[in-house]
Amino acid sequence: MYKDFFGFRELPFKNALDLTTYYPSDRNGKIEKEVLKTIKELKVSLLTITGDRNAGKSTLGIKLLDSLLKQEREYKVIFLVITKKQIDFDSFLKRVIRQVNISGEEIKSVIDFIEQEYNKEKEKTIFLIDNSDNLAGEEAIVNLLRLTELKDEDGRSIVSFILLGSSLINEWIEKNEKLKEVTKQFHLGSFGLADVKGYIDQRLELYGGEKEFFSEKIKEKIFGWLDKKNKISFPFWINVLCDAIFLKAFLLGKKSIELDLAKNVLEKIILNIENRKE
Repeated sequence: MYKDFFGFRELPFKNALDLTTYYPSDRNGKIEKEVLKTIKELKVSLLTITGDRNAGKSTLGIKLLDSLLKQEREYKVIFLVITKKQIDFDSFLKRVIRQVNISGEEIKSVIDFIEQEYNKEKEKTIFLIDNSDNLAGEEAIVNLLRLTELKDEDGRSIVSFILLGSSLINEWIEKNEKLKEVTKQFHLGSFGLADVKGYIDQRLELYGGEKEFFSEKIKEKIFGWLDKKNKISFPFWINVLCDAIFLKAFLLGKKSIELDLAKNVLEKIILNIENRKE
């Protein structure tokens, strides 16, 4: 709607899962680096990345997938999105079997596949599972550990799981001593002020805009508005607010974004974010 008015190639603050708009924030960078290091050093075989709804878990998952795939001849990566709630372990296995196109219907088929991949190219199998809180609770995760018991000739695990989802996953793990011992947990928190500013600037530059559209004061106001809402400075909500500000300016026929205009939008906008947890 306002794309041509402001001279953008595309709408700069659309919410879409797209790595071209990935912002390497401090929080994302630290988690990505630590996850990759943990997998490489074989410290643990089960990793969880949790966060509130719209925190950017799926985007970080895609970025991890991209990073893992670039390390050729090291990993065989299987990326799954669990869309059905309460999927049990047997149903999970069937998803894996269909996706990698292997014969059989039981856990032995998956074990054989993992071992063959490792014996053939010394590739460790990584399961990257988004929406993993849709698994059928603690029992399903305990069953995943049966696969992590697969070792190479030096006793190192040849399979790892990265689970992305809500904090419900960690609640399951905390109930089980065995799971706690073998799991490394990460939590995707909010952007700080510096990352909010950097994220907005990157989006504007990426689509042909100018940083000057939003003054430092406006970016601080956006961060302050979100920070008051229990610290939910996530890319999703930053996009929503910035989009609303540009739309208001377009409707008023203003080519520049003034602080008063941005404040007016923020004062009037109401987002349904109170029940934001998954």
